[in-house]
Amino acid sequence: MSSERSKLSAEYALLAQLANELRSQLDLLNAALNEVLTAKAALEEVSKLKGGEELLIPLGGGVMIKALFKGEHKVLVNVGSNVIVEKDLEGAVKYLSDREQALRRELQQRASEYRSILERLRELESKIAQAGR
Repeated sequence: MSSERSKLSAEYALLAQLANELRSQLDLLNAALNEVLTAKAALEEVSKLKGGEELLIPLGGGVMIKALFKGEHKVLVNVGSNVIVEKDLEGAVKYLSDREQALRRELQQRASEYRSILERLRELESKIAQAGR
């Protein structure tokens, strides 16, 4: 194998690994964005309640608990590093909207990096094939 082909193959392997890592990051960012959007939609629905309504609250694993809504519109928000802050509904929705925008920006940046790497991988495939001739 020629020296040039070895270098191209090494770069290809490195970029392929980076592409896999970026793909995983994109999946995690999409999951986080979906979680934020779901929470935001739920808070918007709760804001319509007056009090006295019965709610089903998911606990995870397909398990739910019934709760009586008292009409108080305060929620607890995890703002990172296991720090939980009490916010009113408007403040919580604003926090989630800000988080949504940050996630969308991060997704755009990572997706752009991912596309660039995929483009370079295609270039390298062609160069490796040519160097093998």
